Amino acid sequence: MTLSRNESYQKNNYKKFTNFTSIYNMRLGLKKVNCISLLPTKVEALYYSLMIWIFRVIGGICLAKIITRKYAIFYKELHIIILIAATIQSILIISISLIKGFYGLYFMIKNLMFL
Repeated sequence: MTLSRNESYQKNNYKKFTNFTSIYNMRLGLKKVNCISLLPTKVEALYYSLMIWIFRVIGGICLAKIITRKYAIFYKELHIIILIAATIQSILIISISLIKGFYGLYFMIKNLMFL
């Protein structure tokens, strides 16, 4: 069974149209996802405060030093401070990731229920 020229043309146009709409829908979805906050407002205000930013930078540097084992060049007294800062930073990263995951899942389920 062969397709006529017109049917073949319609089939190719349909594929092009669905491909275009799927790319358009993905682009639209990515724009919409960028606008959604994955943190509750109080946690987001704390997360973007100046002190937390400073601590995240210092803790991130300490965590990188611990992971790469470059902290051994410092004095013994600094080892404890670097280890404590790196531990607190890793706890902060894990807790924020968990909050984002659970709150994002809650937000998606809540919004899908009312569609």
